[in-house]
Amino acid sequence: MKLTDPLAKALWGRFKWRAQLLLSDSPPSLRHSLLVDLDAHVAEAMSREDARLAEFERLKGALERTGDPAQFLRPVLMKSQDHASSRSKPIRLVALALSAVAFAFPGIFFLLWGVGGALHPQGVGLFRLGPDEYQMRLLGFASNGSPLGAPWLALCAACFGIALLWWGWRQALRIWSALLLRRGSGD
Repeated sequence: MKLTDPLAKALWGRFKWRAQLLLSDSPPSLRHSLLVDLDAHVAEAMSREDARLAEFERLKGALERTGDPAQFLRPVLMKSQDHASSRSKPIRLVALALSAVAFAFPGIFFLLWGVGGALHPQGVGLFRLGPDEYQMRLLGFASNGSPLGAPWLALCAACFGIALLWWGWRQALRIWSALLLRRGSGD
């Protein structure tokens, strides 16, 4: 749908983002077809609005008639048996929360190691202190020992940290969408 008014674009972006969030666990083909249908439905509803109204007002009226995405997408999403069963188990939310934390903390560690190693290679990273002694430094306070690993290792660690943080963020969004669906069902 082509919109020109910045307020209308923002309103449509929020509405479509909420629908995408609710559909995040559905198969990509189903998600794509539902979003295309939603686009067409809202565009048709906008065309039925009074043409003398501003674009934002026509979109606002069309979205009010369409309703909350959690309400009109719920029946479609609940037709899938595995989707319905996974939403009804609170243990799934706990597992998602634990996996988000399990990926976020190492992600922060690797990101700190990567960025610190790139900015201060003599103070951050893995260091050999003696024949059988190693030390991992993240803050760069100590200066003894010889660094292990090449400078490119810091870049690899930073990329790995970003990937872990991204995965943790994705899990957090899944928790949020599950909670939004649960709130909409009255559970």
